[in-house]
Amino acid sequence: MRRIIVAAVFALCVCVLFCACAKTPDNKPEPTDPPATQASTATEAPADTEAPTEKPEPTEAPTPSKPIVNVVLGKEATADYTESGANCGPANLVCDGDETTRWSGFDLSRPDWQNNLTYWVVIDLGGKFTITDFYIMFESLTGTYSIQVSDTGEEESWKSVYVYDDVNYGPSALTDEGSFDSNTTASFVRVLVEFPEDETFSGQYPFVSIYEFECYGYAEEAEETAA
Repeated sequence: MRRIIVAAVFALCVCVLFCACAKTPDNKPEPTDPPATQASTATEAPADTEAPTEKPEPTEAPTPSKPIVNVVLGKEATADYTESGANCGPANLVCDGDETTRWSGFDLSRPDWQNNLTYWVVIDLGGKFTITDFYIMFESLTGTYSIQVSDTGEEESWKSVYVYDDVNYGPSALTDEGSFDSNTTASFVRVLVEFPEDETFSGQYPFVSIYEFECYGYAEEAEETAA
């Protein structure tokens, strides 16, 4: 009996040993993950810039400056009367730029001068101008004067843009200058001398003599081209 037990124990040990040697591992070790690939150092291209939804307003071109000139210089001038027997025509007033020559609108030969107390010179500018200021030099003046403008030169179209209403009881020399409103335009300019009927010029003749008249401005055509 004892032999049987020993033999059984031996057989059991052999069987256990055999099974332990014959057993293979069921799971292989998991492979190690490969090292992460080094991140690229290249900078990604920036996304396209979004186009503006509105175009910028173009910068306005500067308006070319308009040359200011003596618009009456060398222009055609006419007068209602010129002193006879002397070089006193209206061209001397505006055409020569010479302050030693003159236009004289009075002498005793003037018909009915006692009842005609307005004398004038008209300058045709030869186009439309914006006028800005003036200069005038009288050799002698009795009465008052004004500067008038017109687009047509017709009698009913004249408009006064400057009035010298301090009555000269002279004859007296006078040099005057002034400016016009910014929107003053003209195709014709007139210097009008008046002798108020309600004034008394005792022993005086209504003398008028002008050395020079200058009127400054620029051509309207230049303004339209620049617009």
